[in-house]
Amino acid sequence: MRNNSRSLLFAIVVFVLITSITVLGQTNIPLKEQIPVILKALNYNKTIGEKVKKNVNIALIYNPANELSKVTMEEIAEILKDNDKIKIFKKKIKVIPIEFTTKDKLEKKVFIKKLNAFFLCPGVEKNNAQILEIAKFNKIITISSNQNDIINSKATLGVAFSGGKFKPYINLINAKENNVDIDFKLLKIAEVIK
Repeated sequence: MRNNSRSLLFAIVVFVLITSITVLGQTNIPLKEQIPVILKALNYNKTIGEKVKKNVNIALIYNPANELSKVTMEEIAEILKDNDKIKIFKKKIKVIPIEFTTKDKLEKKVFIKKLNAFFLCPGVEKNNAQILEIAKFNKIITISSNQNDIINSKATLGVAFSGGKFKPYINLINAKENNVDIDFKLLKIAEVIK
């Protein structure tokens, strides 16, 4: 009987630890919490400030064959649907869903749509090197809702939960490699990977 109690207690402790690690790992921050932080952080991206003429065009890059990718893209688009009040460098935001099919097609979209940011939805990981190559050539900031993408230099900007609040999460190495100029004021308030 005593061994069963210990086993049950051990199982509960392991469950709590695993659950805590997931929360502390911050991989499940809801998009509705992430998007405002990301949009505010984009105001500190000097590269966007220098390039934008009319709208800030954010591409939601997703994999049409991946259900999670499509759902994430739709959720972000829904959050940003009525965004007339939200501005980046005093310009309106335009959200453009883009199916990643080939590198050439994405390069054409960058040129035609004058894209300023790539929000990488889940499911595009196998094409990440091609996407980052295009981002680097065009000085486009990459964004991900998955903190592991920030940690592993697959994206420049995300969101972390630190000190009881949501903060921008920036991979400065990735930003420099992709010719994206981040204002030092943002670096002072963000969680930064150097």
